[in-house]
Amino acid sequence: MNRNEADTRAELISPSLGMVPLAESQRIEFKRQITDGFEKEVVSFLNAKDGGIIYIGINDQGKAIALENIEQLQLKIKDRLKHNISP
Repeated sequence: MNRNEADTRAELISPSLGMVPLAESQRIEFKRQITDGFEKEVVSFLNAKDGGIIYIGINDQGKAIALENIEQLQLKIKDRLKHNISP
């Protein structure tokens, strides 16, 4: 991903915007938080021809939800994917 794509993605999910100008689809999933079925959803996107994107901190209406302790959340995601998904 180049810098412009990263900037655009950051703008799309910025809490200051309030709403994300995207809708859920076969390739986009919004999650308020990580759920028990998170790994299953990741595997579904990994197996899909075009992949997909899971946005965490976005409700089903596309409204950004404040997340606390982002660093801890990132580690939790990494650990869950590393330890709960195998080839």
